[in-house]
Amino acid sequence: MKLILAILILLFCVNLPSAEPNPQRMVVRIDNPTMALVERFTNQGADIASHRPGEYLDLVVSNDGFLALYREFPNIYITQTEAQLKTNLAGSHRDIPGYRNYQQLQAELFQLQTQYPNLVQVVSIGQSVGHGYAAQNLTNYQSFQHQLWAVKCSNNVQETEDEPAFYIVGEHHAREPISTEVSMAILINLLEGYGTNPSSTDILNTAEIWFVPLLNPDGHKIVIDQTDVWWRKNIRDNNNNFSFDFDIYGGGDDGVDLNRNYAFEWGYMSSTDDIYYPTYHGPSGFSEPETTALRNLLLSRRFLAGISYHTYGEMVLYPFGYVFDIYSPDNFEQNALAVEMAALIPKQNGGTYDPMPAWQLYPASGTSEDWIYAETGAFGFTVEMATQFIPPAAQIPQIVQNNVNGAMKLFQRKNKKMLKGNITDTLTGAPLQATVHISGIDDHPLYRVPIKSDALFGSYYYLLPAGEYLARYMRPGYLTEERYVSISELGVTTENVSLTPSEAYQLSILIRGDFFEPLAGAALVFENLDLPTYISDADGRISIPAFFPGQYHLSVSKAGYETLHIMRNIASPDIGLRLTSIPILQETFETGISAWQRTGAWNRSTAEAYGGNYSLADSPSGSYQNDQNTYCKLINPLNLHNILNANLQFWAKTAIALDGDFVALQYSLDNQNWFVLDYFNGTSPWTLYSYDLNSFIGSNLYIRFNLRTNSSTTANGIFIDDFKLFTNADVTSVEDEFSSIDLKIASFPNPFKNRAHIRLSMEKPLTEPIEIAIYNMRGQKIRSIYQGTPSKNKILIEWDGKDSHGTKSGTGIYFVLAKSGSKTLSSSKIVMIKH
Repeated sequence: MKLILAILILLFCVNLPSAEPNPQRMVVRIDNPTMALVERFTNQGADIASHRPGEYLDLVVSNDGFLALYREFPNIYITQTEAQLKTNLAGSHRDIPGYRNYQQLQAELFQLQTQYPNLVQVVSIGQSVGHGYAAQNLTNYQSFQHQLWAVKCSNNVQETEDEPAFYIVGEHHAREPISTEVSMAILINLLEGYGTNPSSTDILNTAEIWFVPLLNPDGHKIVIDQTDVWWRKNIRDNNNNFSFDFDIYGGGDDGVDLNRNYAFEWGYMSSTDDIYYPTYHGPSGFSEPETTALRNLLLSRRFLAGISYHTYGEMVLYPFGYVFDIYSPDNFEQNALAVEMAALIPKQNGGTYDPMPAWQLYPASGTSEDWIYAETGAFGFTVEMATQFIPPAAQIPQIVQNNVNGAMKLFQRKNKKMLKGNITDTLTGAPLQATVHISGIDDHPLYRVPIKSDALFGSYYYLLPAGEYLARYMRPGYLTEERYVSISELGVTTENVSLTPSEAYQLSILIRGDFFEPLAGAALVFENLDLPTYISDADGRISIPAFFPGQYHLSVSKAGYETLHIMRNIASPDIGLRLTSIPILQETFETGISAWQRTGAWNRSTAEAYGGNYSLADSPSGSYQNDQNTYCKLINPLNLHNILNANLQFWAKTAIALDGDFVALQYSLDNQNWFVLDYFNGTSPWTLYSYDLNSFIGSNLYIRFNLRTNSSTTANGIFIDDFKLFTNADVTSVEDEFSSIDLKIASFPNPFKNRAHIRLSMEKPLTEPIEIAIYNMRGQKIRSIYQGTPSKNKILIEWDGKDSHGTKSGTGIYFVLAKSGSKTLSSSKIVMIKH
């Protein structure tokens, strides 16, 4: 039947003139697409309507586009036509039946504010781009005087309360108006349920929910008025002719795709520099007043999580999504929440929505969920609703109600698996803004903004998987507080923390090299703090006249040496740090390439070299080929055992087409599952790249470079030279404050298979009780193996590799910690290997 329909459409299209004055668009479906095919259309800038991995790929095409696709894919068929969309949009006064227009939405929001004065506050967070043009008295824009309305929903809504926040956003894309409908439905559901429904009442009593039901009111008007039912963008006047330019079918010289306009990883995958295309990303990140307004709202308070609604596909997506195979620091819990939400949202034809990382749909740069997560810490989800862009009015109530359940599950996430509390000054009781650092998550190699407490209340909220973690509470000028916290599967852990002010003193830092020689010109950075970069003098010293003791992230670097990344509790006036200039692995490619496994054209090249005559290249004979997915892998894994710092460095020069081609630096712990550490595109001169691998200490780490190209432009590719791995087991010099510690832990054998012997040695017997416990790489305590006050200078303890439940632990790295109360006295790493 599908084939017959396609043939009939084809016969109809054949009779169309080649350059018709009003070309029609449609959505066509390719069943069972390969990932390579999806990449091809993504990188070509195709208007992808929807994609379900392994099931279908939907494309918005013109009549001519259909003909071209049919020649290659004779089994394609049409799922949506322009006539169907217009039928769904038909109604009196050209309003969408079942859909609100801007005026109706605005009136209803203020009606709700009147009806629920203690629960609803309507505020303008900005104006649309069309409003700005209308303010300039431009004739063609007088009907676009749109405010960007936001709705705060909470009990005691006029007050600023110490509560976590969630957000709901509708209609980034103009042709997806049901996203506004579901936003309004969630709002009304909460309001009507307050006082009668326990869930709604709890949510509004203990949180604030912010709604932006219509982020793109100008584009919404274009679709409602049927000016162009395929329109996706806003109406930015890109060609400066003071009128709205479109071509009837979603393309046109004006407009910016708002969901490609966020500044994080902006302007590359599934977006374009060409103003005509539906995925034009704008002249810069946050160039549009609509995205700027939402950005300012989301930075104004601590949002825990939120949803941006889109159509279509029946999926729940979570960050990251800007490149293939990228997983965020919070991937485990983002996935868990997506799974819970998706299970509550029925599909129209049976089953429930599908959860997945956003890149599995197709990679896209500059999206809201990636920016929101990376720059605010909130779990930003994208829900793709329905099975078409604009469902018929009769389907709206059911689709909307199905998605209300998913949003309620999101709001209820605040009631479990969360660490929260208030951070205050010990002396004054005043609230403090401080960083909350969770070991195993905040030391992930990919960037996510540190989670901080609120400056007004000192409150913090941190979503975590269930388990035990080492939490550090840090603020310059205060002593760092460390606590092991237990996160419950069903409840919330509250840790109120008082930080003690510290007194400033002059800090002297001595930077030394391999043989304890002073290192001049080493750069010291206190990461995530607004402090200057300090440079060591001729004696290798850095003096900071007014320094406050506490816990700090330090980065120390010098050309030709490792980059040292450590978290350090600095409490004495003199400390020492050592950098090594001797890599344990170095590849200059001068004598061969036998250490690397290669597919495709990867090989040595003499066309470019940073040093010597050779470099590693993806296409040494010239430009790379189209439709490539090749790699060059270091055959032997990097041995990151029994070290304190691991730093990977190499030089690279790139000439990679900015049309979706890229080279990814990937890592693997098992030589099978590969994850992105970084990616390269565009053109750059020889540049030094440096990567902190400390989160992988205790493992064997595989590294490879992966080239992925599309079917359009080619270029010279990437050249890599002077590939080095530095590992350092002694990052502190003899003058370090910890060199005289009076309690030491030694574990043997290390690694071990069945039993490990753990020896504590002290300069003198302790007078306070201590606990010896085993922790995993996530900072979770798995077993306490000793509690008491040692009566001798040495004690010997045995660990059989089992956790507190008697279950044998898996192969991996573990930590042995000696603690007195909340203070860690000493620690050691131990590795267990199963038979």
